[in-house]
Order: sequence, then structure tokens, then C-alpha cells
Amino acid sequence: MRGVGWAALALLLVACCSQAAQASVVAGTGALTFTAPPKEVTIGEPGLLTTLHDNLGTSVFAIVIMVLRDNSGQMVYYSTATVNVTRGLYGDAFTVAVGLPVGAYNATVFAITPGGLPLSNSTTVLYSA
Repeated sequence: MRGVGWAALALLLVACCSQAAQASVVAGTGALTFTAPPKEVTIGEPGLLTTLHDNLGTSVFAIVIMVLRDNSGQMVYYSTATVNVTRGLYGDAFTVAVGLPVGAYNATVFAITPGGLPLSNSTTVLYSA
């Protein structure tokens, strides 16, 4: 009987705490905004440099994802970078694109939390390999 009581309490605390943690995550597509379209640069390797502005009253740790699609719209490559943007300031994320055949690609870039919640809208730019 005692073991069942402790197990029930443990389950209740886990459920309660996970809901509180989820509720405390501040996210939304306006949390981070692009200051300009991502631009092609080479920093050791070719890729896209994306500058994001933090619109929240707190610092934000984000995963920036770049998805490349060919002319038929098929995803052919993706890359990720992390950025920690101080509240009210700007942060740069560099997503690498190596080993691609020469050609033009549509690069869609967006930011999410480590838990997968959206932090920005997406933007699409032309990327040339």
C-alpha cells in the first residue's frame, strides 16, 4: 500500500512539473526575427549566415535550421546551428552547406527551441552551390 502511494505521488509530481516547465517556455514565431535575408558566406566552409533579433525580455537559445530543396522541391540537404541571443540584441547563426552538386537551391531557414517549438517565421532565399 505504501509503495502505491509513493508511486502515485511521484507520477503526480512528474506530470505537474512537466506541465509547469512547458508553460514556462516562451516561444512563438515572433520571438526571434530575421534582421535581413540570410546571406551566402564562406567561414571555412560555404553556408548561410543568418542574423536574428531577440524580441523577448529574456535571452533565447535557439536551433537554426536550413533546409535546401532542388528545383523539383525535393529536400536534398539540411544543416543546423545553435545561437544564444541576449535579450533585445542580435545573434548570428552559420549553417554549413558542403558536398552539394553545383546548382541553385531554395534555402528555407527558421529557428526553434531545443524542444521543437517555433521561435521565428521561416524565410526562403536562393542558395548557389
